[in-house]
Amino acid sequence: MPLSSIEHSLSYQVRRWLPHVLSTRASHRTAYVLSLLSALTSGFISLVSLYSYPWKVRLNYTSWQINTISSMASLGAYLVPPVLGILADNHGPITLSCLSIVGFIPSYSYLAYIFNHPEISQTGSSFGVVVACFVVIGISTSALYFSALLTCTKLYPQRKLLSISFPTTCIGISSLVGSQILKFKVFWYDDMSINETYLNLNVVFKCLAILYVIIGLSAWVSTGTVSMITYAEDLKQEADLLEEESDTPTDAVYDVESFEAASLLHTSRSSISISSAMLATTNYGTQKSDVATWEQPKSVFRDPTLYLLAITMLLTLGPLEMFVTDMASLSNLILDSNKTTSSNTNTQNVPSTLLSIFALSSTAARLTSGVISDYLLDHNLKLRRILLPLLVLTLVSQVLILALTESSFLKGLSVKANILISGAVLGVSYGGLFTIYPTLVLTVWGQKSFGSAYGSLMVAPALGSVVSCMQYALIYDSRCVRNVVGTCISAVYKFGTAQVLVAIVITCIMLKGWGKRGHQA
Repeated sequence: MPLSSIEHSLSYQVRRWLPHVLSTRASHRTAYVLSLLSALTSGFISLVSLYSYPWKVRLNYTSWQINTISSMASLGAYLVPPVLGILADNHGPITLSCLSIVGFIPSYSYLAYIFNHPEISQTGSSFGVVVACFVVIGISTSALYFSALLTCTKLYPQRKLLSISFPTTCIGISSLVGSQILKFKVFWYDDMSINETYLNLNVVFKCLAILYVIIGLSAWVSTGTVSMITYAEDLKQEADLLEEESDTPTDAVYDVESFEAASLLHTSRSSISISSAMLATTNYGTQKSDVATWEQPKSVFRDPTLYLLAITMLLTLGPLEMFVTDMASLSNLILDSNKTTSSNTNTQNVPSTLLSIFALSSTAARLTSGVISDYLLDHNLKLRRILLPLLVLTLVSQVLILALTESSFLKGLSVKANILISGAVLGVSYGGLFTIYPTLVLTVWGQKSFGSAYGSLMVAPALGSVVSCMQYALIYDSRCVRNVVGTCISAVYKFGTAQVLVAIVITCIMLKGWGKRGHQA
């Protein structure tokens, strides 16, 4: 598809200067590395949980206000992917990267100003503007991550480790990286008036605003490279078409300079010449990935299997997202209700240890799933060989937590060990599914429709998370506040187990439909 006028304007300077600065191979690799950097920094919104105490101490925000900020940020991040996906498919990922920077920089700048002026934090519409800033930050987060993911899939469509696993791993570890950076003393403030030390959000937000200026420039280069590649492919297709229509071969000589002149001046495409090296690079693996795929993004929404996949994502990722949100509450509940049976008295650090094990196992699963997916696709094997085991493992994880809430433990191990083992299993399921689902979308519907398809599907885990978390909160508040025993929360995981069982059945139906079409899923 030819560049839209918006994508052409935004990528003008990149397409003009990049071929004169870097070779084709170097620009390809540079764009990929910069995209991973964008993915890594796009997840810093998860650091919002660290801002609670400074807001309470300095700005006198209530718990309700802080939860409102967090909820609105999540709302902004989760509800816009369908629109962003369609926008990227029609105007390129460079549009998303530019939108994200336009949102990040002024929002973080205003938040820094407000934190530095507590006297106006509770006046007029100040809090409403803060909430609006975090809605914009949520939208910008999705836009930046989506632009990075789409850039990676465009650069390496056949290497699922490079196109899916690495960017999803980067956003997965972004909170860990960010939290470690915020441990430096420069980000902390000693408030002598109240004898407290807390994060200086004025410095934090200013640094984030400056960081996203740098990330914005790098994302502009990486996504502009994709626009250059897209334009080269379009010119090559039209040149081939003209050559087929005429009995004589085209006399054009393919070189970078004439390609750039054409991309800038919109000259007659019958005389366009493009570097053979560029075409070899940009067409890497695209023929195979576009076989049996939906050519137009809008046609994806007429495919019933898209909605079956959305249902399975809602049913499986919802309980996993709930565990991420409530792992501290759950682990403390299980430990408190089994104090007499636990042989390990050192349980105070279980929630933090559980989070670390979950994060490490999730990261390992993302990378491993990418390697296995590459192997399966390279050997013409179906992705169900990894999808179904991951779903079964998700079912096992729900059963393990259910057993813990019912005081049923693995023999010979302490309660703490059982909790950590369950956390590792949940981490593998979480990381594996968040890698295999976009891989399936890319394989079944192709890179042309990837943004529209996967962007729309991302609403499913968001809804699943809300439903599961609300269910956990309702049951916890009604049964576990006064009666601190593990069985008080077991109903949540009985329902979660049933959810995953239904998801496995729906997945089998979906895979059968894909098999009839000849998809490698």
